[in-house]
Amino acid sequence: MANGYRTLSQHLNDLKKENFSLKLRIYFLEERVQQKGEGSRDDVYRRNIELKVEVESLKRELQEKQQALDKTWVAAENQTNRSEAALRQQYEERQRESEHVYELLENKIQLLQEEARLARSEAEKATALAKAETERCQELAAKLKEVARRKEESRQADDSSALAQRDRWVPGARGAALWGWAGRRCVRPAPRLSLPRRSPSQEDRGAEPGAGGQEPARGAAVGRAARPAAAARGARGRPGAGG
Repeated sequence: MANGYRTLSQHLNDLKKENFSLKLRIYFLEERVQQKGEGSRDDVYRRNIELKVEVESLKRELQEKQQALDKTWVAAENQTNRSEAALRQQYEERQRESEHVYELLENKIQLLQEEARLARSEAEKATALAKAETERCQELAAKLKEVARRKEESRQADDSSALAQRDRWVPGARGAALWGWAGRRCVRPAPRLSLPRRSPSQEDRGAEPGAGGQEPARGAAVGRAARPAAAARGARGRPGAGG
């Protein structure tokens, strides 16, 4: 049981370390995605503004060229002495310039759309990666809770087994104490010493001078003989002596 408890504790510490490292990775990844997203967004906005300015400039230039072309066409119609080939050549040059301006405009628009698509794709990838890391962090948190729950159950099981073992020992101690008390209750008292009765002649002699010294000596002997029996009774009557 103790080995399993140590294994669960080690596993819990490993999961905590991995959870901390994953949180750091998610934090730095989100910070990087945010910085990169803001930088790419600013670049896209700046390019879009520049492109709009350039488009407006090209439109204005195109309008001016169209006006110039119209004027040229009007002048060509008014001036009948100019050769038709020269006028056609001039018109074709203006037309080529206009087509070139339109082509530049289309290329700029396509480039901007491609950059916007790439930025959106990178943002979606970063979002998916952050979501995956968040789900993994949540799974690790669930594992940590499960390990903590198992650890608590193991500790409660250890406490329950310790209490059960203590309860098994306590009735045995109580039984021994009760047995000692019953033994003390069942001890028989020591028999009393019976002294020989004196005859009347002996009582008369005891009153004579010199006989009193023999009776106190006999009483002292009887008292010395009764002391061990009284001590034995007192020892049997004290608590714990029956055990």
